Amino acid sequence: MVEKYADKNGVVTRAAMEAGLKADFDHIDVNHDGCLNEDEVRAENQRRWQLDAATYSPLIDFKHAGCIDFQEYAETARSLFDQLDRNGDGKLTPDELHPGAAKKTTPANPDDSSGHHHGGGNPNGSPPGSQ
Repeated sequence: MVEKYADKNGVVTRAAMEAGLKADFDHIDVNHDGCLNEDEVRAENQRRWQLDAATYSPLIDFKHAGCIDFQEYAETARSLFDQLDRNGDGKLTPDELHPGAAKKTTPANPDDSSGHHHGGGNPNGSPPGSQ
């Protein structure tokens, strides 16, 4: 959701996200009244669903105001940013955006889930030629 605001290094700053959210909102706000009406919301939700139905996140008028203003529009992205920005530095690194992705490794020995290699390729872990 916030990754689309990343720079070439994959870092998303709060400022870049805010600028991107505002530009996106302004694009969706076809009549430029500062509030997304039912037709604008329906069109955006249809676009999001067609783009990626698996991760589709619809716009919803949670405040029941009859339209969605920028604050309500940006709330989900801001909340996600705050949850991912664990060190509170105002930017999301690729590691923060994808926790655990870089840490996934395969064990040297498929029979050993600890990732330790027991040397020599012998399944019992003894040095070659000592059997």
